[in-house]
Parts: sequence; C-alpha cells; structure tokens
Amino acid sequence: MLSKKSIALRFLASALSASPVWAAPLLPYSGDDATIWTDKPVRIDRATQDYERIPGPADHYLSGFRVKPRTSFFDGMSFTMDGSVYLIRDVIAPDPKRLCKADDGRRFVCGAQARALLRSTIFGRYLECDTEVLSKYVTLVSCRVGTNSVAEQLVGSGFARAISSAELKTLQQKAILQRAGIWADPLCRAALNC
Repeated sequence: MLSKKSIALRFLASALSASPVWAAPLLPYSGDDATIWTDKPVRIDRATQDYERIPGPADHYLSGFRVKPRTSFFDGMSFTMDGSVYLIRDVIAPDPKRLCKADDGRRFVCGAQARALLRSTIFGRYLECDTEVLSKYVTLVSCRVGTNSVAEQLVGSGFARAISSAELKTLQQKAILQRAGIWADPLCRAALNC
C-alpha cells in the first residue's frame, strides 16, 4: 500500500517530467527563448535592450580627501589645507585661548583641548564630506571618518556646541550631564554657551 506522501511525490515527479513548468520564464520583450537567469556573464546592449536601471542608495558624502601633514587647525571646528579654510557644519567650538574652570576649581585650557581633539580626530585620515562652498577659499563641510561623523565626535566629547541638528543637540545634552569637555565649567553649563 502506498502512503499519501509517496503518492504525492510520484505525482509531482510525473508532472515535472511532462512539462517544464519549473523553467525560468521568458522575457516578454527579448525576442528569443533566452531565460532571465543565467550563471554565465551576459553582455548588455543598451541600443537593443531596455532594462530598468535601479539607482543606488543616496550618499550625501560625495567628496573625499585625506587630511595632509601641513594642515593647520585654528580651533575645534576649523582647519586650513592647501590654501582653503574648512569649517565643520553644525558645531561651534570655543576660542582656542579659552580657559575653563571645573566645579572643583581646577583650570584647564578647554579651547586648546577642543583644537587638539579635532586634530586627533581627522589628522592623516581620509574624510568623506558633504561640502558647501561659501566663497573661493572657504568651504562648509559635514564630514565622517569611516562611519563616524566628525561633528558627532566633537559634540559628544563635550568640546563643541551643537547649532541646529536634533541628533547633535541630544549628544550635547548627554555631554552636559556627564560634565564632559567645556561642560565641566559651571558658567558654560548655566549659559549653554562657552
């Protein structure tokens, strides 16, 4: 006696051998019996074939460059390279000569530390940037090193203020609560400005 499973398998085998319904469908506009999928490379002739082109994912970081050894850093948000000045978008860093005073009375040069943080974050690294040219020599940039945003690193460490971005404002609030960087100074925390 045959089981239901063996009967179903025999029926399936006979149906598949009778007609190739399992074969790949034909292209309606190809004009020949070629299948859609193949394991061999196929040359595409754009003059005779009208395949849909699917755009890739949008990437706003269109330009990229490596920060050179002769780069000068003005403060924690700007640097000059090859005669052009680059400003990091959506952040404001303290003046490089700014002194901060922590709750325990300890003084530290928060402006110089902000400049050192920017330098250590991008120096010698390859930056992918979204650029906006403000003038012949000044460019506003939103950059990342790998997958890390430079602005997020500066604001998250507490050595820059967020201007407009909601994500950066959230990072700034975390830095204020941790009293990191410039936010160790009670005057900066009270004014939300340093």
